[in-house]
Amino acid sequence: MKFTPNLFIDVSEDNLTAKIKGMESYQFEKRECPHPRSPEALKILAQHRGLIVGNKFAEVFTIIRLLI
Repeated sequence: MKFTPNLFIDVSEDNLTAKIKGMESYQFEKRECPHPRSPEALKILAQHRGLIVGNKFAEVFTIIRLLI
C-alpha cells in the first residue's frame, strides 16, 4: 500500500530535534544517510514536507477516518 499523506502538521525545529533524538534511541532503526531514518534524512524530509505547505518543517499523516 502506498503512503499518501493528506494531513500536514507544522512542527518546530525543537520538535524535530526531539524526534531525531528519539529515533536515535532505537538501535535497530538508526541508519546512516541516505537511509530515510538517518538524522539527516529525517530533517530533509521534514523540510521538504514543510515546503509543500509553506512552513519550515512539517510532519505528514494519512487520515483514514475523521470523526467530528
